[in-house]
Amino acid sequence: MKTMKKLNGLVVAMFVAGMLFTSCKKETTTETGGESGVVEASETARTVTTALKTRATARGTAGSSSTGTDVENNLEFDFCFGFVYPVTLQYNNGTTVSVASNSDLLTVAQGITATQYITGIAFPFDIVTTTGSTQTIADEAAFLAAANSCDTDQDGTPNYQDTDTDGDGIADTDEDLDGSGDPSNDDTDGDGVANGADSDDDGDGIETADEDVDGDGNPANDDTDGDGIPNCQDTDDDNDGVATADEDADGDGNPANDDTDGDGIPNNQDTDDDGDGIATADEDVDGDGNPANDDTDGDGIPNCQDTDDDGDGVETATEDIDGDGDPTNDDTDGDGIPNNLDTDDDGDGVATANEDYDGNGDVADGDADGDGTPDYLDTDSDNDGTDDNDDSDANGDGQDEDNDGGRIAG
Repeated sequence: MKTMKKLNGLVVAMFVAGMLFTSCKKETTTETGGESGVVEASETARTVTTALKTRATARGTAGSSSTGTDVENNLEFDFCFGFVYPVTLQYNNGTTVSVASNSDLLTVAQGITATQYITGIAFPFDIVTTTGSTQTIADEAAFLAAANSCDTDQDGTPNYQDTDTDGDGIADTDEDLDGSGDPSNDDTDGDGVANGADSDDDGDGIETADEDVDGDGNPANDDTDGDGIPNCQDTDDDNDGVATADEDADGDGNPANDDTDGDGIPNNQDTDDDGDGIATADEDVDGDGNPANDDTDGDGIPNCQDTDDDGDGVETATEDIDGDGDPTNDDTDGDGIPNNLDTDDDGDGVATANEDYDGNGDVADGDADGDGTPDYLDTDSDNDGTDDNDDSDANGDGQDEDNDGGRIAG
């Protein structure tokens, strides 16, 4: 069920003024919860109906009409419950009205004026809370307690008096994404909880309050990728093709603390997660729009978080041979596979990983013939006049069978 919120200053003042409720006990019977009820004065009933009036007025101002569904949303958002109908309400002139549905309640609320308003309700009656439980309200004290217990962010201010219901730093009025004048029907992640009451509006694993990148206290003005959607409502904050929820590299449920390249920018805001010189979006090798499922070397680490995409022992950043800052346009052997994804960069028949001839664990620093071209990019690494792939050990005895003194291709 959805949860909704907010009363303006006038409503709050009305609520405070009416805290001293009286028991006017008009003998009016009505079918509520299957029992006869007695109408009693209820400032809480007045607060609830006035809140609904305020919501309906805001929607009207915004050019949208109100429905019974809106009433359901409003009750859940502001008070965390809905009524079990029918209920009987009393106007300030002493007349009563039986309310059989949310639509009926909307009609009552829309009819409220400065001279005609609700002052009482017939007890007992039942409510259904947002947790799905049914509760019988026997008197005004129980009604007030139910309304005041609805405090989504647990800040001590009940939702109907709280301008930021979920305490995420974004005012409820600013969580009205569709501009309907009512934030109770906006739910970015479709989890059934309105953004105004949802601590993680876009369901990306990062609390909305923690998406305040610039630290000004307002997450609604932070938009890392500049797409016009604030991070707190954006499922891909940096627009790198990897959903923010999938940038949780350590799997702790919080993508905001994952920083693969240690540059101080969490992956969900980093356009180059592993700092290898290749934008995360460009590490989508299979072109399906999701770089998170591309793992060239099959080591369980997607390329966008892997500093050695092809597992050849040469860091991806080091495979930027022409030094233009982009390793994806370097293809030494011209086979159409960039070096960072090529297990034999120079196409000499020797896997790049096996060209660590000095055995120091660093493939990139080996240059046997001192010609300035590292062995893994040199098709004749020993400069013996015979390409490495022609230097052979035909019988497997570790000797150079062509007797040219060259390196053995591996």
